[in-house]
Amino acid sequence: MRFVNVALQGIPTLAVLRDGLLYPARSLGFAGDLLALIDAGEGALRRLGENLDKAGTSVAIGTVEKHLLLAPVQKPRRDIFCAGKTYADHAAQYARSRYAKPGADAVPTIPVTFFKLADTVVGPFDNIQAHSEVTAELDYEAEL
Repeated sequence: MRFVNVALQGIPTLAVLRDGLLYPARSLGFAGDLLALIDAGEGALRRLGENLDKAGTSVAIGTVEKHLLLAPVQKPRRDIFCAGKTYADHAAQYARSRYAKPGADAVPTIPVTFFKLADTVVGPFDNIQAHSEVTAELDYEAEL
């Protein structure tokens, strides 16, 4: 199953994406968000899948293109500690970016680390605040 977070009547809503259609998780018996589903464990995931199979397309709310996609996790429980350029292909990708400096294609011997703060999560179509008084560079990518 694939999960997305969409705005339904302005409310962030966990939905299952199957065969191009969205199914609100609450219509399938689960009223929480993605973190709550993870916490609920494999049994909740299995029941959600079983309920989806039983419901058919009767509870589908349309395609993903008809709904505003939100960040998968609206508010992480804590800041996220990240490591960058940890393998050769990623270092080579970085070397092709506009941020690269000479030698950027090498995997560093000392880890490159950074934080993603929990209160800075944005959705795929949200604007990103530049805060030019703090930094002159923004990285274009983040991964979970």
